Amino acid sequence: MASETNSYDMKQGLPNKMLNEDGTTTDLFGKIVQNPSKSWENKQALPNKWLNPDGTYSTLKEIIGGSIDSDIFVVVDELPEEGNPKKIYLLPDGNGGFIEYHYINGKWDIVGDINIDLSNYPTKQEMTKAINNALQEAKRYTDTSITGALNNSY
Repeated sequence: MASETNSYDMKQGLPNKMLNEDGTTTDLFGKIVQNPSKSWENKQALPNKWLNPDGTYSTLKEIIGGSIDSDIFVVVDELPEEGNPKKIYLLPDGNGGFIEYHYINGKWDIVGDINIDLSNYPTKQEMTKAINNALQEAKRYTDTSITGALNNSY
């Protein structure tokens, strides 16, 4: 078997680094790179641009935007005949909320609604009152304990 190389015509690997406007070089995660590689010296580094393998440049937003779909929800007035199975469709329920639908196996499947019943939970005012009562009770307990300790020390 012949020796196999993955040298890509002996070119150095793409550095995946970005030259920032302030002159620093960072990696994809924003960490500053000390002594960055001199790879692709014949290609000019551009502020806030990434060098693509084909020699073109892209912004980070373009790179990420082209690789992931961050819009999972689609708000519609009525459900289309067919939908994207990677999306959740929000249909207004007429009461200020939405009903969630998912298109799977050629049909619409209701996921649920996004109205949340909080009637069994305390309100902010009720919580504030409960906290204040607990603080007052703790203060009374502490004051009583300190007074008792002082009276017993004599």
